[in-house]
Amino acid sequence: MRSRGFSLVEILVVLVILGLTVTFATLGFQRLEDDRLQKQAGLICTWLQSVSDNAVLDSAIYGVWLGEESDRLETAYFAANRWWPMTGEEAYSAPLDESIALFLEADNGWRPWQPVTENNETKQPAILFMPTGTAVPGKLQLRDANQRTATVERDENGLYTWSTL
Repeated sequence: MRSRGFSLVEILVVLVILGLTVTFATLGFQRLEDDRLQKQAGLICTWLQSVSDNAVLDSAIYGVWLGEESDRLETAYFAANRWWPMTGEEAYSAPLDESIALFLEADNGWRPWQPVTENNETKQPAILFMPTGTAVPGKLQLRDANQRTATVERDENGLYTWSTL
């Protein structure tokens, strides 16, 4: 005569399978979040390198600021005592992930990168690129909602690189 229900072994096997499934799903989600941060850092790094290279090639001072909508970075060049916004594909970064905050290097640590809301004639860039290949500030940081960070900075060869912490 067989009783109804599950044996202890069957219940334990199901619990182990559920535990493994939850573990792998959690690890997969964590990796997806890391990938989002790394992808954004890579895109910004590549775009900043392009702006820096253009400043050197054009022998001009370029500036970058966070757009009013905080959805992309914008570029301008300095001439005739004012900033002239650039146009075209290279003038704007790839769209920024809204879940990632940007911070600029400051004297006492990091400060949030705020969008510029004034009109184009009075906009002041947050990062300056000089024709000599230097940039001020030289570092920026990306932080996601879980406070994971990626730092974008120039290496000793003047190339932008990024690393995650």
